[in-house]
Amino acid sequence: MFLDTLSLSERKSFLALAIHLVHSDGEFDQTEEQRLRALRREMALPADTELPDDPLDALPVPFSSRESCTKVVLALLELAYVDGVFDRRERAMIKVIGTRFSMSTDELNRLEDWTIRLSQLMSEAKGLWSD
Repeated sequence: MFLDTLSLSERKSFLALAIHLVHSDGEFDQTEEQRLRALRREMALPADTELPDDPLDALPVPFSSRESCTKVVLALLELAYVDGVFDRRERAMIKVIGTRFSMSTDELNRLEDWTIRLSQLMSEAKGLWSD
């Protein structure tokens, strides 16, 4: 969600961060793999797209605006929750990213809260589809 509005370099950097995030807890399950594929499709990035080697080292570059940074953190939070477990290593990585984006702990907490509420609403909507 929102990622198609990022520039090409921002999309590549986001995808590198996302891949790093899903591997940070030492587990990579099917729901994370499916979500990464969906993110690639949303951003129109083919599987052979060349990505930055160490996306954390280059932060906050290439993210050019507060809006881009917020979109990236929201999408990473959603990805961290997709497997049902927000691991402490995923949390730590998102905190590092938020800090590099000059986000306060309060801002990160609000973004996480929004992500949780959205996840709950999406689950509710899926329940309505199956009724």
